[in-house]
Amino acid sequence: VILNLIAQWLGNETSLLVNERHSRHKHDDIKQRFISLTPREQQVLKHLVLGESTKIMAKKLAISTKTIELHRANLLRKTKSRSSTELVQLAVLAGVME
Repeated sequence: VILNLIAQWLGNETSLLVNERHSRHKHDDIKQRFISLTPREQQVLKHLVLGESTKIMAKKLAISTKTIELHRANLLRKTKSRSSTELVQLAVLAGVME
């Protein structure tokens, strides 16, 4: 009986360690997606995370709305995000805005 309990406990601990490693690897993978961003893309991302509109971002960064849209498209491509919402979620998860 005791051996069964020990075996069960070891199995649970092993499973937890595997899940933790997988989670850490996934976090590192997400973080890697943000490494190649240019300083301007990082600025646009910051404003996206703050929930600002394209028009407001363009005004604050003194660039056109078309340029903001270009930076947003590059952000989506570089981070492999399917939407601006996913991009913001990944940025927060990766901790790149801290």
